[in-house]
Amino acid sequence: MSTRIALALLFVAALPLNTVAQERTAPRLNETQQDSLVVRSPVIRVAKWATLAASAGLLVYGISTNSEADDRYSALEHLCIDTPSRCERVASGAMADADLEREYQDIVSLDDRARFSLAAGQIGVLATVALFILDLPRRTTTKDIPYTPPRFRAGPGEDGALRLEYRVR
Repeated sequence: MSTRIALALLFVAALPLNTVAQERTAPRLNETQQDSLVVRSPVIRVAKWATLAASAGLLVYGISTNSEADDRYSALEHLCIDTPSRCERVASGAMADADLEREYQDIVSLDDRARFSLAAGQIGVLATVALFILDLPRRTTTKDIPYTPPRFRAGPGEDGALRLEYRVR
């Protein structure tokens, strides 16, 4: 389970690096194009990645905690099936065996933490989506760059044979 968590955290940490690399390779805009762009808030640009990382962390923690609670509950169920006398209930509804009751309460607490963590992670994902939308540029227009197809093209033809094309302008 710890390998999955490490891989998930590594993936989330690598996401901002990809955008930095894209920004470095982005073509430079001339002054008239830069004037037409709206300056976006650096707070939102950082917050969107922070909420994404926090949400991913909460979701990974919630999933692993839920899995642990399920495993411990299954073990408790098997124990009760094997020795039903240990799992008898008293008038208050608690188990007669104090150790098993404590284990059951720990499992319930673990399950509650997992539920809270998963809900908070989902809310965080919604907040992240909202921040990404808010960070989109608004009312920006840049000069269209016309597409000029290559003069020479090679590829499969309609009949499956090699097709070579040369366009004269």
